[in-house]
Amino acid sequence: QALFALSAGIQQPRRPPSSRKTPPSAAMFAMDTNILRWSLWAPSVYWFVQSNGWLLKSLGAPKTQIRKERAFSLRNFFLLCFSESFSMFAAATILWHNGTVGLYTAMVVANLSNLVGYLKYVYQMFFDPSYVTLSFHLYNAVWMWVAWTQQDPMYFLLFRYPFTLLTKVERYMNMRGRKVLCSELGLIVHTVDHILHGMICCRILFYHFWGVGALLVDALVVPFVLLLSDSMVRLQDPDRAENQKSTGSAAAAAASLPVPRPSAALRLMPVEDDKAAWRAADLEEEAAWTFCVTEAHIKEIEAALAASAEKDIFCISQADFPLPTMQGLLHSLRSNIEGGIGFGRLRGLPVKEWGEESTRRALWGIGTHIGWGEKQDKAGSLIHSVKDEGRKMWEASNIRLYQTNQEIPFHTDGCDAFMLLCLSQGQSGGRSRVTSAVTAFNDIVRRRPDLAAVLQEDFYFDARGQHPDGRACQVHPVFTYHQDQLSIIHKIPYIHSAQNLEGVPKLTTAQVEALAMLDEVMNKEEFVLEFDLVEGDAVLCSNHSLCHGRSAFADGPGSGSIRHMLRLWLTLPTCRQLPQHYAETREHMYTFARRMLGATGKAEGSA
Repeated sequence: QALFALSAGIQQPRRPPSSRKTPPSAAMFAMDTNILRWSLWAPSVYWFVQSNGWLLKSLGAPKTQIRKERAFSLRNFFLLCFSESFSMFAAATILWHNGTVGLYTAMVVANLSNLVGYLKYVYQMFFDPSYVTLSFHLYNAVWMWVAWTQQDPMYFLLFRYPFTLLTKVERYMNMRGRKVLCSELGLIVHTVDHILHGMICCRILFYHFWGVGALLVDALVVPFVLLLSDSMVRLQDPDRAENQKSTGSAAAAAASLPVPRPSAALRLMPVEDDKAAWRAADLEEEAAWTFCVTEAHIKEIEAALAASAEKDIFCISQADFPLPTMQGLLHSLRSNIEGGIGFGRLRGLPVKEWGEESTRRALWGIGTHIGWGEKQDKAGSLIHSVKDEGRKMWEASNIRLYQTNQEIPFHTDGCDAFMLLCLSQGQSGGRSRVTSAVTAFNDIVRRRPDLAAVLQEDFYFDARGQHPDGRACQVHPVFTYHQDQLSIIHKIPYIHSAQNLEGVPKLTTAQVEALAMLDEVMNKEEFVLEFDLVEGDAVLCSNHSLCHGRSAFADGPGSGSIRHMLRLWLTLPTCRQLPQHYAETREHMYTFARRMLGATGKAEGSA
């Protein structure tokens, strides 16, 4: 149908030049307009060539990267596409009205031009989140075509000069997040941006139908567009000058942010003789880190469940949940965490027979023989269900990755260790991954000691609304070398999401490079151990010497094919000394208070 409409439009006789409308710009002066036209064509050609130069330069340059997380919804897609449609329909209307093309051809031109913009969003959402500016260059070419067919450069100039002024708005062209499709704020700003572009093009329609007198609307429209665009920058761009205030105590207090600490002594040499500094090839034999539960152990657990049945789950203590023969196995598992490779897997718990509630109680009871269960969030939750809740991390500031089915990059949890028990595996994906933070550090410090130093300096981490004192973020290094031991607190997504918080300074070039290198090193094939957690498996993993992650997963239609884990955060009775700044973090503050400050009060249900 589009080809038919195009051919029908091409065959339609065009008006002869003598019958075409006199260009509105000819009325500007009552004199020969050749000089005027040529003087107006000069900036038109200059801006057109300049824009094409930008396009050619961008094709060979690295693209502006935005967040990897992408969201798609018909609602968002409609808002973005509809708001971007006005510009080309205005141009097509002019081409049709003056007889350059027929009605059907004008409709095809408008829709094909807009289709480029629509496909851009599909490309960003599903293939590559890099921001693509191709649609602007296409619109630039269409309006130059309009100007040429009308023999009036004012058509192009009226389209182009407001955009030239917009480039003068500080940081407008590089506004971080303006083109991000995965947040409500990004969507709103992007949609308003399109509507402003539509207003720019509607001015040209006024000029076409009513002549130069209609240019009086520019006195209102163009300042409005510039001021609103400037407000969008102020709203969202953390690079703007007033958003880059000093990170000292005054600025931190004004933004309700913690004050960066004085730099500690840095470790600029590899950490030797640490059993946690392993490579994947060292752990190929799963028997070395798998602890199998026996029938005798299962009977002990079931007897303990029966004995403690009348107690609230979090009031169960080690004495209430006796495991006389299994205790030795659990202590061996715990010894793997501190002074060992950093993790171990417990295998063979009959969780299907027990059901979810009894399995929760069993997990808590087993945990009392390993350490003390601690709070995992601001609400004080002691056991988390790790499953897909149908949410995405960018949808709200308090959503955490464990509540999604997204891939989770290498990171650490809270307290000395976490225990993750598999209730059901899911339909596909969700493969567990662990890597040694010590091995990663050693690799970086050997190759780039300057970046190893950067990773031992302060970063701002988004607290995701979970810090007990309400602070939006926390400040601490990624790596800390303290009392002859290397520890890590690592959450790259939360470092990046903290960049959207008011008052947080922009990541330096060195910090960006250091984080990129850490991500690259941790994902080296020889450093990564992958395995599946199957029904009845429980993994115990250090949050000091290892990082863990998982691949994205998909659930099936039945309850048995939904990936569902139970997670416990544990303070271990014998573990490393923690540096002072751990006391300020939501992940480690309870462990610090219990072990480092000698807190005598017992956590709920602890021995």
